Amino acid sequence: MDIKQLRSFVAIVDYRNFSKAAAKLNISQASVSTHLLQLEKELGVTLLNRNTKTMEVTEAGWVVYKYAGQILEMERCVLETCSAGTRRIIRIGASAIPAAYILPDVLGQYGELFSQDLLKVSQCSSRDIVVGVQEGRFDVGLISDPLEREGLKCVPLCSDPPVLITPVTEGCQRLLKHKNPVPELLKEPVILRKDGKSLDGLLDQMGMDERDLQIVARVDGLETVKTMVAGGMGVSVISEIAAKDFVQSRRLLKFDLSKFRNVGYIYLIYPERYTAKDSTWNFIDYLNCLYR
Repeated sequence: MDIKQLRSFVAIVDYRNFSKAAAKLNISQASVSTHLLQLEKELGVTLLNRNTKTMEVTEAGWVVYKYAGQILEMERCVLETCSAGTRRIIRIGASAIPAAYILPDVLGQYGELFSQDLLKVSQCSSRDIVVGVQEGRFDVGLISDPLEREGLKCVPLCSDPPVLITPVTEGCQRLLKHKNPVPELLKEPVILRKDGKSLDGLLDQMGMDERDLQIVARVDGLETVKTMVAGGMGVSVISEIAAKDFVQSRRLLKFDLSKFRNVGYIYLIYPERYTAKDSTWNFIDYLNCLYR
């Protein structure tokens, strides 16, 4: 039995899904499955009853899950204690947009100023990040949804409004001069993310629903959406921050949606009442100075 096996098992139980557990751990799904089989073989018990549709944790599985969590927490404490005299660890939880489009630049700049700090980033959903900060697994979080929780500060860090993106065509360029081009643009083929969140509220305010759209694709990942739109397959609605690089390189056009949608934000969250490490507060202050 080793730490990797326990870490994979805990992730499987937390997410009830092998692929999500693998994504969380940044390893292959095959590795997660292998770790589970090795752990069950070594312990001589079945930890999960699973078929193609359901997954249930066995009684023995819950016992192992409990102790595995304690072991992983002890591992974290040992690593932090041993690094206290050398490099200080700041544990950051980040949802998809800040993880992909904000932190890469921020971490490089911060690392040059505070080389003694080690920044450990975990990407997961806003909800999981809030729980992680509450439970002490993250020192600070960056999220796209304003999820208020008792004991946590949730403050807007920077604006990130939704925008409608189109390919760079003569027709779309002409529409840039129109006062309200959005209804006309939504007559074009539409590409959506599978979670469907990009259109939340927009269609309601326009007196429309998804049945009024010509949806040609639902895909995972913002980069895929941007590439498909740039290739002329349709239009979409995504975060302005996510669209920025393609817009600046003239691969996409963007159209303002402020008439129809409230401005979105990236939020910074951290515990309201606890004595954070100096390094954590340095990082929080750095972000506030950079964006506010």
